[in-house]
Amino acid sequence: YQITAGGVVEKMDEWSAMARRNVMTAVNGELSAKPMILIKPLEESLLTQDQKSNLEQTKALFEAVNFSIIFHTYGPPVHRFQDKYQNLGYSLGAEVQELVQDTDTLLVVSCSDQISTAGRKALFVAATLLGAVPNYGATIVCLALVDAATGEILWYNYHGSRGDQDLRDPIKTTAVVKKLFYD
Repeated sequence: YQITAGGVVEKMDEWSAMARRNVMTAVNGELSAKPMILIKPLEESLLTQDQKSNLEQTKALFEAVNFSIIFHTYGPPVHRFQDKYQNLGYSLGAEVQELVQDTDTLLVVSCSDQISTAGRKALFVAATLLGAVPNYGATIVCLALVDAATGEILWYNYHGSRGDQDLRDPIKTTAVVKKLFYD
C-alpha cells in the first residue's frame, strides 16, 4: 500500500505483485536450501471452483487467526496469553486438506507493506521535530506452518516493523524472510 501525506492508504497492484514475487523467491530460497523438504507451490489457477471458494474462506479465516496470534502473543502485555507461547492452539480447520494432495504441511505466507510517499516522509520529519510520532507505515510478514490434514498451526513466526522495510526490495525482503526462519 501507499500512504500519502494526508493519510490516504491506496493499494498498489504493481507493488503487490513485485512484493509477492520477492517474498516467494525468498521463502523458496530458504526452503530449497533445507534437505528433505520438497516445495510445491499452490497453483491457484489449477484449483476447481469449490477449491477456490475454500481457499478464499481459508484466507479470510487466516486473517482473523493471524490477528489473534499477533495480538495475543506479540501485542500489548495486558492482552498477551502466556499459554500461547507453549501451546499455540490455533487452527484453520480440516478443510485445508481439500486444497492439496500428497502434502503433509502447508506454509501460509501473509504480508502487508505500507510505503510512505515523499510528502508523508517529509511530514514525518516535521512532526518528529515537533515531538509527535505519526504513523510512518508498517511492514508485516507472517509465516505459519499448517498441518495439511487437520489445519492445526504447528509453527508461527511474525515480523512487524514501522515501515522501515520495503518488500519491493529483494535484498530487504530476503533479510526479513531469513530472520523469520531463524528467530
